[in-house]
Amino acid sequence: MNRYTACAGEFVHEKFKLEYQVVHLEYVRNSSIKIEAVCYNRRNSLDKEATFKYATNNLKSTDEQLIISLSIVDCVIKNLDIPKEKLYKLIVRDCKVFYIYEV
Repeated sequence: MNRYTACAGEFVHEKFKLEYQVVHLEYVRNSSIKIEAVCYNRRNSLDKEATFKYATNNLKSTDEQLIISLSIVDCVIKNLDIPKEKLYKLIVRDCKVFYIYEV
């Protein structure tokens, strides 16, 4: 997996297709998430680019920002082709990806 494609991708949230590029990510399973990503929504002439930042220690919330954050994390994990249930920690910095998972 190319390190640049691991930290970039797209997903659908509600009715919007969002493209993202992770700038910084720290995710610890069942514990915390801290993320900064550039998100781009292509929708007709209303193309929007925004920096998305979010951090929490409460991964049980139903907060919309947490849902978007976890969607990005899920995409990165899928791009890395590692089992999510075995992942313990995931870090992305400067398009470099580091992770710890159970063998």
